[in-house]
Amino acid sequence: MLESVQNTTATATNIQILNIFTRRITLYLGIPFYLIGIIGGIFNTLMFTNFHKLRVSSCGIYLLLLNIIDLVLLNNSLLIRVLQYGFNYDLLISSKIICKIRFYVGHLSVMISFILIILASLERYGKTLR
Repeated sequence: MLESVQNTTATATNIQILNIFTRRITLYLGIPFYLIGIIGGIFNTLMFTNFHKLRVSSCGIYLLLLNIIDLVLLNNSLLIRVLQYGFNYDLLISSKIICKIRFYVGHLSVMISFILIILASLERYGKTLR
């Protein structure tokens, strides 16, 4: 009986340690990844919108749309996760609608990203065949 209580206490302590570790990793790695992703996304958007050759090619348009969708995905997933685990501010508790929209937008963004990568690859492949 005493051994069972000690195992339960040890398990609870391990879970607490893992929760603290998860929060710290999310905070210390999530914020730099988020900032680098936003800065890179802004530069990519500026590049794809300012160069004429990239604006007129269908591959450039696919990659511009991919960049915008990836920025949405970055804000939808990583920002909310950093707020939730790093700062104990959970947007998803406040509203069921926000929770459902986040889930929907997250999955939709990933699927659209895959489709845009496939379309850009097929367009480039088609150009090499000519």
